[in-house]
Amino acid sequence: MDTITMGMVVHASDGTAGRIDDVLANRDTGRPAYLVIDAGFFKGDVVTPIDSVQSVDDAGVWLAMTRDEVKHAPAYDAARYGAPAGLVSHAANRYGKQNKDKDKDRENR
Repeated sequence: MDTITMGMVVHASDGTAGRIDDVLANRDTGRPAYLVIDAGFFKGDVVTPIDSVQSVDDAGVWLAMTRDEVKHAPAYDAARYGAPAGLVSHAANRYGKQNKDKDKDRENR
């Protein structure tokens, strides 16, 4: 499988489903576990298992899911899909500890 990068177009079996917002990996093994997909303005970020990926090419990431299945996938929740669950973000620590530290710094100003 080719590398999945942030911003790639996500294709469901029946059309475009969004863009890759993050790849969440197992903290211990580094193995990708979930995709975080920006499914649009009204839905926001949803999470799909990495096993739903059929292929990756220059046109984007192709899933073995319909757009409706992507739309109804679980919403991203840091407690369920973040560090407490043993997952790490591949998107510049977007959901990780560094952002929490930055938020604390802002609060202390």
